[in-house]
Amino acid sequence: MLNVAARVKVSHQSGYGHWVRQCHLARSLIQNGCRVDLYPDTGATIEAIAVKGAQIIPVTGNDHFLQRLPADTGLVILDIHDTSPEWIAQLRRKTPRVAGFEDLGSGRSHLDLLVDCNLDPEQAGELPNGVEALFGYSYSLLAEEYESVARQPRDFKNGVRRVLITMGGSDPNQLTSQILPSIIEHNPSLQLTVVLGPGFRQENLLKSWVDLDQVDVIYSPKSLGELLLIHDAVICAGGVTLHEALAAGTPAFVVPQVEHQEDLARKLEDRDAAWLVGTPGVVNANFLLEALETPSRTLMAMSRRGRSLIDGGGLKRITKALIDLTEK
Repeated sequence: MLNVAARVKVSHQSGYGHWVRQCHLARSLIQNGCRVDLYPDTGATIEAIAVKGAQIIPVTGNDHFLQRLPADTGLVILDIHDTSPEWIAQLRRKTPRVAGFEDLGSGRSHLDLLVDCNLDPEQAGELPNGVEALFGYSYSLLAEEYESVARQPRDFKNGVRRVLITMGGSDPNQLTSQILPSIIEHNPSLQLTVVLGPGFRQENLLKSWVDLDQVDVIYSPKSLGELLLIHDAVICAGGVTLHEALAAGTPAFVVPQVEHQEDLARKLEDRDAAWLVGTPGVVNANFLLEALETPSRTLMAMSRRGRSLIDGGGLKRITKALIDLTEK
């Protein structure tokens, strides 16, 4: 049995996207006969997003992770964004294989495998020969269900009538409270569904939302797949949910939480697959209201374009690549 350890960055400020996708990957690896231990940051509210069969071991940092790592670990997966060559060298004393997700540090050149769906496949040539690269939207890591979700028919003949609002697991910039008032004031006929994640900390605002007939509030759903399919548009940040929307064929209007999400969303906007309606932490109300008036033909074009980029099969591709890596 292959023993896998995944070190995952997760907090109120950095969000829950890393944790969610590594939970998807852990389930897939377990289904393929692996044992998986997950090492999130201590203090994160992760109870609502767990994995049957995986052990969860909170750690205070990367050095603590090294201390806790079992000697029989055959593969370490890093989803922490920034590693150094020195730390990777320490890690290699305890495990034969190391894979990373979207590693922006200099340690990326010392991995065995690097997954980054936000980079073009051609950029793989920038890595040393010993690093296998899984670049491009084909390697967007979404839940297994999105292979099926991506094949469901879509219809936008009535324009935007139902809108899903989901700003990540923690919404650190309180974007939900910026978005709702503008829509409620100017578009009282729209039906709004607000998704709140496990790290949401604006409970004082809930009372004013849940009493409105126009607004439905859903707490920590197990999946967004079905919700995306029954809404005509989604307002989201530029993380995992954006890629889920593309696979579902749901036009996405993006308000990024952080700068790198803005860059990623702009790249998709340039491909006519999503629209930016704000800057990091700030909603542009005029852009947002204009986006909600998008005509049916444009909505359908966005839907098709998004699905042409992300087909929901990234999880299977990544799982196979990781298992193949350990068999070399």
